[in-house]
Amino acid sequence: MIAPLPASGFRLVRYFTLASLAAFVLLAAPLLYFQLQESAFFQQVQQEQNAFYARVQDGFAKQHDAAARGDLLRMQEAGNVNLTRLFANALHKKRGLPPVFVRFSVFLQP
Repeated sequence: MIAPLPASGFRLVRYFTLASLAAFVLLAAPLLYFQLQESAFFQQVQQEQNAFYARVQDGFAKQHDAAARGDLLRMQEAGNVNLTRLFANALHKKRGLPPVFVRFSVFLQP
């Protein structure tokens, strides 16, 4: 028939539990280490990317400022030229002379 269990319990379960715990610790420790290293690596990459994009945005802002000032100056100069042409044509029409400047332009043509 079936033999009764010894009073000390089933020894295989105890060994299996200890072996499983040891295997778990042996596998969990390197995984934890690599996870921490990966986290530090990604943080470093994010900092480098943030610094790079800050430099790029600063460069774009400087280029935009320079271009905006140049465009504004060009537009004002073109407006002054057109106003002068309009005034000269109006004076010549008033006196019955042919127009001096017939062409009006928004931008100065080189």
